[in-house]
Amino acid sequence: MKVLHTLVLIIGLAVFANAQNKSRFCGTITDEQGAVLPVTAIEGKSSKGNKFKINTDSNGNFDTEIFDGLYKILIKASGFKKVVMKNKLIPTESGKCIQIELKSNVPPHQIT
Repeated sequence: MKVLHTLVLIIGLAVFANAQNKSRFCGTITDEQGAVLPVTAIEGKSSKGNKFKINTDSNGNFDTEIFDGLYKILIKASGFKKVVMKNKLIPTESGKCIQIELKSNVPPHQIT
């Protein structure tokens, strides 16, 4: 019986030690003129191996809950240069939603 209690205690402590906190990761994706970009793909992978994939909604917003940590985040939308954010700390220090601007990958028209 003592062995069973010890085993339960060890397993319980191991689960508690591996527990990770989750935080809100939210924001808006816009273009260079401030127009929102719907259905923009956002992918992330933490230094601990946690991954997420989400898309912005029709208003260019995203809002999800992910495990705390340092992330490499990739943001891409058709017709725009991808954005790579390295060592993005989640949760952010401010705890606020972020705004990310994507730049067009279409060259400006030349006037002749």
